[in-house]
Amino acid sequence: KASQSAPAAPHDASDDAQAARVIAVGLVGAFEALRRYFRQAAQHLERVDPYLANNAGLVQRLVDYEESWEVANRYLSQPPMLAGLHAAVRRLGALLRREPAFEAMVQDCDAELFMVLPRLMWLFFLQSPSEHASLMGSILPDCLSVGQGALESDSTLEAFLRQFTHLTDALSARCAADLPEVDWLLAAHRGRGLEGHVPNDLGGELADFTRALEAWSMKLQRHCPDDWNRCSAVLLRCLSAGSAASASEIPMDVKAEICGEVEVELCEL
Repeated sequence: KASQSAPAAPHDASDDAQAARVIAVGLVGAFEALRRYFRQAAQHLERVDPYLANNAGLVQRLVDYEESWEVANRYLSQPPMLAGLHAAVRRLGALLRREPAFEAMVQDCDAELFMVLPRLMWLFFLQSPSEHASLMGSILPDCLSVGQGALESDSTLEAFLRQFTHLTDALSARCAADLPEVDWLLAAHRGRGLEGHVPNDLGGELADFTRALEAWSMKLQRHCPDDWNRCSAVLLRCLSAGSAASASEIPMDVKAEICGEVEVELCEL
């Protein structure tokens, strides 16, 4: 099975619990930003619009807090989901350290990154279904679920798993030992770069798999865009150096907003 043959991702201690820290820091930061707003606004209630929806700063902080709470509730309160998130962060972190092109994509937030990331998530799942099933099933519950410790998938996903297993078994058995990083070439280049290492009679099978991978990648993004966007945002915040804190942790100063000034020191409250 693919889950048995896949090698473990290179481990880095810095990846441990990183996703949990990112989520927790984001929630605490959003809460603290809301508290700061209330403390400052309480000193100048005459400048707060009685129709609260007109206070853009208040609305933004409430939205940030609600979104942070939903993410924390989704991942931190469900150990299997959090374990899947940690596994994905470990594998992505290992790839980040191996592939300069992927590191550049993450640092630049390149548009191509958002095409590559869902492909990588599927490749991680195909290599180790049980490790990533809870996380992927939360986004595609119609195709994948974990019930009573058993992995349940629909017939189309089962066929995709068999296709991957057959291809990787054939590549392992027949390709040279210096085969390049398959995950990266499949995800970033849709198999281009493997041609010289893959026997001619496997070329068609490789092309079929890359088309299937693209179809499942689009399904992952489009089935429930909000769920995928939340998941990918957490993953990217874990990978981006120095961006573990959410934007709500560095809020626009409340005094500046209430006074209508850009610089706080110009406000004489």
